[in-house]
Amino acid sequence: MNNYEIETKYKADEIDIHDFKLLMIEYGFRDEFKYAESTDYYYWKDETFIRHRIGNGRKSEITVKAITEQKNNLIRLEENIPVDSAPEIITRVKNMANILGFTNSFEIFKMAQIYKTDSCVIAYYTIYKNKQTYSFLEIEANEGLSQEKALS
Repeated sequence: MNNYEIETKYKADEIDIHDFKLLMIEYGFRDEFKYAESTDYYYWKDETFIRHRIGNGRKSEITVKAITEQKNNLIRLEENIPVDSAPEIITRVKNMANILGFTNSFEIFKMAQIYKTDSCVIAYYTIYKNKQTYSFLEIEANEGLSQEKALS
């Protein structure tokens, strides 16, 4: 199992979402489109974080990410675990993170336009954090690709 995440992000506050959509359609990604919303809760400890995501349809997932030995943010270890969406799950995940020594860091609301290609996922997303808005363009290698192929 490949538990590496290989991705890069760019600040995209100056990129208009409609221009991005038109570009993706122009390049033929019309049928590969997905829209997603989520509320994400983040917990940090050293170079590792836990993200608890509650998404569309109230699906819930815990993701643990850690910077690799390369000490960069391009290649990280990642594991995703689907969890119950019971009403108390937010409190239970927070308690678990605290028991493991993680600190509550922040919460965001995220809206994403996601396009999938044969080798990667291209996403434009906007996050809302502390009454501020930030947009990003993210390119992530598809799961299962070797690091060499993903970085080429």
